[in-house]
Amino acid sequence: MLRKIVLIFSYFIFSCSSLTKNNRAQNPDDALRPYLGVEFFTDKKSTGELQLKFVFPDSPAFNAGLRSNDVILAINQKKIAEFGFKSGLDFIEYLSVQDLGSILNFTVVRNQNETLQFSILLSGRKYSYGQNYDQLPIFRLETDTKTLDFDFQKLIQNQKAEQDVNDLQKRFKLMTQQGDLLRHPAIISLQKNPFDVIRYSYWAKNELDQKKTSGLVSTSDFLLKYSGSKQLLKKIGPTPTPLEALGLFQKAKNEMLQAYHTLLPLEKEFLIKNLPGLAKKFSESVYIHEEADSAVLERNLKVIELAKKIKPIHLVNAQAQLSQLLSTQVLSELKFQAQSYLQRSGKSSTKISTGFGTIIISGTNDDVHRYAKTENIFVIIDLGGDDRYLDAPASIIDFSGQDSYETSAAWTTAASIMDLQFIIDVGGDDRYVGLEGSYAATLFGISFLWDLEGNDVYRCIKYCFGAGFGGVAVMIDEKGNDRFESLLLSQGLGIAGGYGVLADLNGDDDYYSKGLLRSDYDDAGQFQGWSQGIGVGLRGLASGRLGLIYDRQGKDSYDSGDFSQGGGYYFGWGLFINSGTEDDNYYGSHYSQGFTAHYAIGTFLEEGGNDNYFSKHDVGQGMSWDLGITLFEDFAGNDNYKTCEYCLGAASHSGFTFFIDDDGVDSYKGTLLPLETPVSNTYHSGVSLGFFIDRGNKADRYEKFKNNSQFLREKYQFFIDE
Repeated sequence: MLRKIVLIFSYFIFSCSSLTKNNRAQNPDDALRPYLGVEFFTDKKSTGELQLKFVFPDSPAFNAGLRSNDVILAINQKKIAEFGFKSGLDFIEYLSVQDLGSILNFTVVRNQNETLQFSILLSGRKYSYGQNYDQLPIFRLETDTKTLDFDFQKLIQNQKAEQDVNDLQKRFKLMTQQGDLLRHPAIISLQKNPFDVIRYSYWAKNELDQKKTSGLVSTSDFLLKYSGSKQLLKKIGPTPTPLEALGLFQKAKNEMLQAYHTLLPLEKEFLIKNLPGLAKKFSESVYIHEEADSAVLERNLKVIELAKKIKPIHLVNAQAQLSQLLSTQVLSELKFQAQSYLQRSGKSSTKISTGFGTIIISGTNDDVHRYAKTENIFVIIDLGGDDRYLDAPASIIDFSGQDSYETSAAWTTAASIMDLQFIIDVGGDDRYVGLEGSYAATLFGISFLWDLEGNDVYRCIKYCFGAGFGGVAVMIDEKGNDRFESLLLSQGLGIAGGYGVLADLNGDDDYYSKGLLRSDYDDAGQFQGWSQGIGVGLRGLASGRLGLIYDRQGKDSYDSGDFSQGGGYYFGWGLFINSGTEDDNYYGSHYSQGFTAHYAIGTFLEEGGNDNYFSKHDVGQGMSWDLGITLFEDFAGNDNYKTCEYCLGAASHSGFTFFIDDDGVDSYKGTLLPLETPVSNTYHSGVSLGFFIDRGNKADRYEKFKNNSQFLREKYQFFIDE
C-alpha cells in the first residue's frame, strides 16, 4: 500500500523527516527539526561512505557547497564506517536527533579524486526553497461566496482537539514562507487556512457556471480572476475591421512578450530549444532529478531555473485579450470579409502578406493544408469543405465541414513553445489526431482550441487537450457528444506554473486517459494517468499551478489511470467540476476522484445525478496525503461508491480532507468502508483531519457502519451520516 511513495519520501528532499526509530523527537513544530535537502542513493550498502544522489537547489546542503554525486567520507572528522551507517536512512536518523544551531563538518570526495571540506549550520526544516513570499500578491476572492452550512469547529471542540488542529495548521503555514515564484498565491492562501478550500472551490464553480458570450470568454474571465489580474475583460466595441483586428492582435502579442522580458535573447533561445526535452523527461518520470546522464540533468535544471523568470500573469492577460478579439460576432464578420476577398480575387484560395506572416484564405473545396515552417504562415482561414490539416505550423480558423486534423510532429498544431497558436473550428463533426504536444498544449506559451459544435473525436498520446507546462493551454468544446482520448498527461493539466483547462459545455462525453505507462505501484493491468483536472509541480524544483476539467452538461464517462480526476501534486491545484445533473460514471485508479499528494490542493465537485464511482485500487474519492488539502463533494443523487482503502475522507501525514455527499440514497461498497485502514502520520508526527459526511438523511447502505450514525474513528477521522 503506497509502497513507492513511502520509499521515495524517505529519501527525498526533507531528508530529516523519516521516523525510522523511536528516539526521534516528536515535536509538533516541524520548523524545529534539522534538515539538509539531499537524497541518497538507495542501493549504496557500503559502510565506509555515503553517496549523494541529488542535492536540491537552494537547500542548506546546496548553499554550503555540497553537490550531487559527492561521496561523504566523514562527519566532524569521524569516518562514516565508525558510525555504522549502512544506508542513507541511517544518516537521516542520525540527523534527526541533532540540535538546531549545531554545525556538521563534512569531508567529501568529488569526481573520485578531489577531497573537500564543507560546514553546515543546522536550521529548521522548510518545505521548499527560493524567494520570500512577501513579494507575492495576496489572493482575495472578489465575491463573498457562500460556503458549506456545517459546523466543523464544533466537532473539533467536542473532541477537545483544538490544540492538535492548531499544531496541524502551523505545519501548513510553514509552507507559505518561501519558495519559487511559479507558485500561485491561492495555494499559499489555502495553506494558511485549509478550511477555506470549500469556499474557494465553490467560487470557482460559480464563476464557471455563469453563461457568457462563449465558453472561451467564460474560461478566460475565470483565469483572469484566479490569476489576480487587474486587466478584467472589457467589450472591444463594434466588430473591428481587419486592420483594427490586426492591431488588437498585436496588442495581445505585445502583452505576451512581456512574460519573457527578463530573459536574455540567448536564454530564450536556450529555453525554446530545450523545453521539449524537459517535457519528455517529465513524461517518463515525474522525478526530474532521477536522471543518470549528468549532462541531461544539468541541462534540465538550467531550463527549470530560467523558466522561473517567465511571468505567467502576462500570458493569462494575452490569452484573455485574444478571447475577446475572437468572439462569435468577430468570426461572423471575418467569414463575410474572407468570402468577399476570394470573390474579388477570382481564385479558390489566396495568400495575403502581413507583418505577422502570411494569411491563407481558402474556399469551400475539400482542401489538404500542408505547409513547411519556413513558409511563415500566420493563420489559415478555410471557409468550408471536408479539409485535412497535416502538421499545421500555423493557427487555423475553419468555418465548416467534417475536418481532419492530423499531426505526427511534436508540439505542432494548436501547440506552442514560448509562442502562440490556436485552432477555431466553427462547425462539423471533426477528428483530431496527434502524438505529443498538440491541440491546446504549450510549453510556457499560449495555445487554445475552440470547437463550437459537432460530435468530435480527439485522440492524442500525451500533452494535449488543455495541457499547460507553464503558460496557458485552453480547450473549449461548446456542443456535441465528444470523445477525448489520450494516454498520459492530458485533459486539464497544469504543470510548473502552468494553466491547463479542458471545458466541455454540452453533450454526452467520453473522457479516457491511460495506457502508455504502467502504474508505479506494480499493479497488474494498471496505468499512470496524470490527467483530467490535475495541477502538478516538479517535486522539489518548481511548483504546480492549476489544472481544470469543467463539464457543464451531459451524461459523461471518465476513465483514467493513477493521479487523475481532480487532484494536486507538489503545490499544484487540480479542479474537477461537473455541473450537470445527469448520471455520470467515474473510473479511477491510485490517487483519483479528489486527492492530494505533497503540499497540494485537490477539488472534485459533482452537481447531481445518480453517479457511479469506481476506484480499482487504494487512495482516492476524497483523500489527502502529506500536508495536502482535499475537497470531494457530490451535491445530489443516489450515488454508488465502490472503492478500496485510504478513501472517502481519509487524511494521512498531516492532511486535511473533506468528503461530503449532500443528498440521495447512497451505497458504499468495496473493502470495509469508509476509513477501514488506520491512517498514518509518521512523516511529520502530529495528526491529520479527515471528515466523512453523508448529509442525505436517507437509507444509505454501508458494508460495515450503520446508517444515521456518528463517531470518531481515530484521531481525527470523523464519520458522520446525518
